[in-house]
Amino acid sequence: MTDHDLRNFTDEVRRADAVASRRREMWLRRQAEDEGTFHGLLVDLAERQGTLAFHTPAGRVVRGRPVTLGADFIAISGAPDGTALVPLPMVQAVSPEPGATTSVGDRPETTSATFASTLADLAADRPPVTVHTTAAVRVAGRLWSTGRDFGVVRAPAGDTYVPFSAVNDITL
Repeated sequence: MTDHDLRNFTDEVRRADAVASRRREMWLRRQAEDEGTFHGLLVDLAERQGTLAFHTPAGRVVRGRPVTLGADFIAISGAPDGTALVPLPMVQAVSPEPGATTSVGDRPETTSATFASTLADLAADRPPVTVHTTAAVRVAGRLWSTGRDFGVVRAPAGDTYVPFSAVNDITL
């Protein structure tokens, strides 16, 4: 075997290794994409701390930076009226800023905090809130208390009972 033959052989092995490496990388990326979940995607996006637009069925778009991701809700800071809590079933689409890196969502769920338990904790301080429902009803007042599946918003005109299943988003 001549030096030229040896060089050609070595070059061919390097090319084959490079092709195999790219295939392996592509296969691993594809596996990560196939195992992605919406919750995992939100974990990825929240860690980047970029501004996102959350589109909801009531036609509202809540813009801001995710600060807390619960088991069934997301808290978004920087919304015009304050921090917004959006139940995950109300998130119809999420739009990152233009030019954001693509996410695959292969991250595991790491929290057990729920929308109901978070509101129950907040109700202890009776904060001012604005509740937007899926039917575009706006309820403003203080988060007075919660039951297992509803919240009580107290306003000067009286109490309003809002089932959690009707909540589009809550602004604190």
